[in-house]
Amino acid sequence: MSNDVDGWDYYLDRVKAARAAPEMKAQLTEAVLTLRSALGEDWPSESRGSYHAFLPSLMSISGAAFDNLLVLWGDCISTLEGVKGFEGMLAKLRRPQGSESSIAELEVAGRLASRGCAIELEPEVGNKKPDMLCRCGDLEFLVEVKTLATATETWKSTKTLLDVSAACSPIHPAGAVFKTLSKPHLEEVVDHLTREAARAIADRTGIEVHLDKVLKLYLVPDGLPDGAKMRAEWLRKQEEAGVVPRGGGMFGPPPNVREEYRVRIRINQFSKKHQIPPDRLGVLLLVGHFLFEDADGVERFVDHIIEEVYELRNIQAVVLVSRKAVGDTQETRIVDRKDFVYIRNHIYDYVNEDIVIVKNRFCESGLDYGHLVSLLAITR
Repeated sequence: MSNDVDGWDYYLDRVKAARAAPEMKAQLTEAVLTLRSALGEDWPSESRGSYHAFLPSLMSISGAAFDNLLVLWGDCISTLEGVKGFEGMLAKLRRPQGSESSIAELEVAGRLASRGCAIELEPEVGNKKPDMLCRCGDLEFLVEVKTLATATETWKSTKTLLDVSAACSPIHPAGAVFKTLSKPHLEEVVDHLTREAARAIADRTGIEVHLDKVLKLYLVPDGLPDGAKMRAEWLRKQEEAGVVPRGGGMFGPPPNVREEYRVRIRINQFSKKHQIPPDRLGVLLLVGHFLFEDADGVERFVDHIIEEVYELRNIQAVVLVSRKAVGDTQETRIVDRKDFVYIRNHIYDYVNEDIVIVKNRFCESGLDYGHLVSLLAITR
């Protein structure tokens, strides 16, 4: 395998060495080649050491959800080639700054275009440049995509956690869940895990790490003899202790007031900037993670943000997209309520996506919400 992490060949070599089905390897190869063509030959070296949102997936080949994200992004780029304004999107995608937001725009535009919508990226509308203009038959609307962006310190901590994972295969014991952490707590967790990972590697043994009742890991250095046996022994002890598995992994945070507050703030920021001209109809789409659990949780969530939505008189709907790396639901679920439509999309194995279309009954023009659902729902 090539050791040159500054080149695309390194990632292609990772695909070849990956323990994945031949079909997935072919898809990953195509995705990496698509990114190579779109981002340019120098992109790996230019992005090294940054917190670009593409890097965790590229560095984690082959790792289930990460692999599927690469395939998804490659498909979106291929779908949007030739779309007016796509060169501007590529320029944003190449930059580490704001990459999370740029990728969210890529995914939304790619999905709409794949459903047969005519897309124009960053159209000039008066003196404004919304993210995209979507035309589907008689339906035409502007779309502004916003992310509930993670703070820079969280990106840094996430990168360090990925580095730890690269050195030690983390086994997530029953009940291990990563919760929302403050900046000081994040720094404490990262420092502790870094030290413990170094000790595990030096001692060539598995190490149990408990930070509190929620945060716990079992670290086993890659390549350790009998590593699989140690993992099996760890899980056996958990079962003997009567601990019921809850999935494990970085699955938090659960729905909470903090997320509702962040959504309200984002809507208010959008409203003040008038990014979609008042005389044009549009849709505001907010992309986050782990905002709510199910339709019942959504109802309470919508109740907290509905007044902010009503203030946007020319916005037909506020769409909340929340990806969740839990569960194995294989079918799309749609629940239509008075104030919102809830969609559960199954993206790929153990990764679901919750979409909530918050209806704006005070918009100056009604919207066929059924049409919008058909553009966003993924049917299997």
